[in-house]
Amino acid sequence: MPEKLRRELAKWEVLKAKPPSGERDKVQEWRERVLRGDQVLQDDGVTYKARPWHAYDLGIAWQAVQRLLHYRALRDARRQKQLLLYAQAVETCTTQPLSLADYRRALQVVNMNTTGKLLGYCPLYKGMRVRLTAKLSGKENIVHDSVGTIVDIWLHERDQRADLDWQDPEHDVRHRGVAYLRALPKGVLVKFDDYRGDPLGLGQGVVLVEPHVSYWKYKTHENLTGKRKQAEVSMARRQIPLAPEAVRTVQTAQGMSMDAAMICMAKPGNMDDDDYWMHLYVMISRVRRGEGLLAFDVPPVRAFERGRLPWVSEGIERLEL
Repeated sequence: MPEKLRRELAKWEVLKAKPPSGERDKVQEWRERVLRGDQVLQDDGVTYKARPWHAYDLGIAWQAVQRLLHYRALRDARRQKQLLLYAQAVETCTTQPLSLADYRRALQVVNMNTTGKLLGYCPLYKGMRVRLTAKLSGKENIVHDSVGTIVDIWLHERDQRADLDWQDPEHDVRHRGVAYLRALPKGVLVKFDDYRGDPLGLGQGVVLVEPHVSYWKYKTHENLTGKRKQAEVSMARRQIPLAPEAVRTVQTAQGMSMDAAMICMAKPGNMDDDDYWMHLYVMISRVRRGEGLLAFDVPPVRAFERGRLPWVSEGIERLEL
């Protein structure tokens, strides 16, 4: 193991899920450190102003990533005093009739790579930072993983009356902070960071993101012949192709540089040790500073001591030549 990594690991502390009374809450300390951020010199050349760090959430296993995704959406919506709306995907089986229980299980499939990059339950609120999970325009470079901010949500007629009721600060959903839509929104207006066009006349960079359809395979049991046997059926999912921008898998985090990150290092049961080491390396190396890293489910030191895989070392040597 590199000596630099060994020294860094020696500084890590084991976090308790809930610290006893009177003990330091290291998670809260990390959040406060993120909010303090860096002191940035202003244009006058004299005064400094705090710039909070942009913190991400990272995970390896999709079960962890999905939980981080929904926790982050709720936490950020509350901080911005916005009502979090949940849009449920419209799921259709094109192969055979499914039970309501099967449809519920299909909506709860956590791996977005399996479901054509569309979430079963998509969190949305005005001001939310999102990333695109579909290609809208190759010409304008509004493609997968394009990042932007939600400007408005065009609700379906079935939800417009409820939306008026939700404006009442004493309404139940305002106390919960979460409301569940009865139908998919007609579309979501997103102002993309790197787009300068104005196709709708609603402002520079603002684009209407409408529901998309993906086709995927769901594993269930065949029920046409009366014999209970496993079967793979064809599904069509219709959903808004958006996800929280700051929650990433290891794959979608590659190439990024982060001020801070909360990372879940839990190892998926179907992952071998070499792949696991590569995932750990990518996660840790995304964060620019040690004080910006908050890690959970940290494995034993031996997981880090495996070192670089031979084919990685050989590839680097060829590049250096």
